[in-house]
Amino acid sequence: MSTLVKRLLIALGAGIVAFNLTAIVAWETGRSAMDAEARERTENHFRKVAYELDKYPDTQHRLPTTLAEVRELRNDECNDGWGNPMVYEPQGKTYTLRSLGADGKPGGEGIDADRTHLDIAEKGQTPTLNQFLSSPKLSVVRQNFLTCCLVHGALWAFVVFGGTKENTKKPSPGRELLMGMGLIV
Repeated sequence: MSTLVKRLLIALGAGIVAFNLTAIVAWETGRSAMDAEARERTENHFRKVAYELDKYPDTQHRLPTTLAEVRELRNDECNDGWGNPMVYEPQGKTYTLRSLGADGKPGGEGIDADRTHLDIAEKGQTPTLNQFLSSPKLSVVRQNFLTCCLVHGALWAFVVFGGTKENTKKPSPGRELLMGMGLIV
């Protein structure tokens, strides 16, 4: 096998590793940040509305039939963090508050999944890969990811094909691998 083919295979392998590491970092960074503010606002509104609903029977001797009956609540507090109205479901002496998620429709997955006020102790839903890739809020993360990929590609092209003729005739052992480790770190 020629030296150029060996160098190309090493560069290709290291490039794949670098690409995957960059993709993992972008995915983790983006999905934890995606709609975190809306989820937090939803949880705060759940707490406020639940507090007022828990107090309501003390004076009215029953739960309200709608959230509009609770005067202490502002209209925006009856919405989830995405601006969709919360669903209030009274059931005798108990109730359920529900957010229909980012899409405002029943069901869904990731950030579109329904949540109730009883779920706020659990960690928030993470977006699906499709939501991560299509969210306009994460366009900067995607652009940074693509920029890193291009830079890695250009540096690996330099490693494989760059250098003077003297350097390419007698490559030092592991030069490509060491260069790749330096690029990744």
